[in-house]
Amino acid sequence: MVFENILSLESMPERCPESSESQYFTYVVRQLLIGDYRLLIRVVGDTARVLDFKGGRQNKPK
Repeated sequence: MVFENILSLESMPERCPESSESQYFTYVVRQLLIGDYRLLIRVVGDTARVLDFKGGRQNKPK
């Protein structure tokens, strides 16, 4: 299930909402929620670059 969701980024990665972590960067950081996990990505052209993969026990920054 995780890998299928990651592969789905090939089609419209901009569909993922902006993450709260974006405030710390000069570019938009998006998130893909997969069950108890959050995948943080940056979309550059037609490429979705994975920045981080957060487990369910890791808290988002406030």
